Amino acid sequence: MSTDFYSGRRVLVTGALGFIGSACVKRLQARGADVLGTGRRDGGASYPWRSGDLTDMAFTDRLIGEFQPEVVLHLAGRTNAGQGLDNVRPSLQANAVATVNLLSALGNSTPKARFVYCSSMEEPFRDYPGFGSPYGLSKWVGTVYARLFRELYDLSTICLRPMFVYGPGKQPADKLMPHMINTLLRGEKLSLKSAGRGMDWVFVDDVADAFVLVGATQATPQGPLDLGSGELRTIGDVASMIAAQLNVSDVQFERQPSDRGQEGSPTADLSTTADVLGWRPATDLAAGVAATVAWYRNAMGNG
Repeated sequence: MSTDFYSGRRVLVTGALGFIGSACVKRLQARGADVLGTGRRDGGASYPWRSGDLTDMAFTDRLIGEFQPEVVLHLAGRTNAGQGLDNVRPSLQANAVATVNLLSALGNSTPKARFVYCSSMEEPFRDYPGFGSPYGLSKWVGTVYARLFRELYDLSTICLRPMFVYGPGKQPADKLMPHMINTLLRGEKLSLKSAGRGMDWVFVDDVADAFVLVGATQATPQGPLDLGSGELRTIGDVASMIAAQLNVSDVQFERQPSDRGQEGSPTADLSTTADVLGWRPATDLAAGVAATVAWYRNAMGNG
């Protein structure tokens, strides 16, 4: 990627205050992009911001028509991967409908933008073709529609599929990594469901690098490009690594039975990602866990 590709270029980041989105915004600003962030809440962003709901077609049309982005990083969405029936409609709206609205608005705009979509490891996968959650289905719908708009409506779309993203930065407290670190920081006993489940862990900075990189390319592979390490490490293994960073020598994990059936353990296939983007993760798990623990320790120390 040319170092000045983003200089002065209009880039829309949806979900810009989120975990991955905020990391992408920092990189885009450093490259001189004209960034506009959007999301349902107004979190006091230090850059141009539009609050609104992408499930509202009128808002989405105005957003695209007024800003006329040249690149769109679509990271907004509902991330609750619970399997309950109460997640079906909210996931459909926040993920599938919002994505279709955004694609439709971009399809009607001139000039056409480069659309980068955040797929999910919860979608049907090579070794696990089923659906593990309403969230996974709703994200898969967005992936399929991105392909439709590329094939029928001449929109430059590409999908990136991160595996299990972790790292420094604000994630909801009930997410796995914040839960493990904060529990041990408080000196409490750690309860884990699916402690033996293998996960392909990928550091948030590496994921953000990939999103910024792919926005500047014209590659349009048919399927999503995987972002991960290509290796599985169990949740229990990572919990032990966190404990070691915190000098908790007598930690014992209470292993609760998982209430989530139909769980897979997808592993990134990096061969296509490397061929198309020249991307591979730069942060190994040990270094990533150390940086993440240090961030949470500092955050707790600062209240």
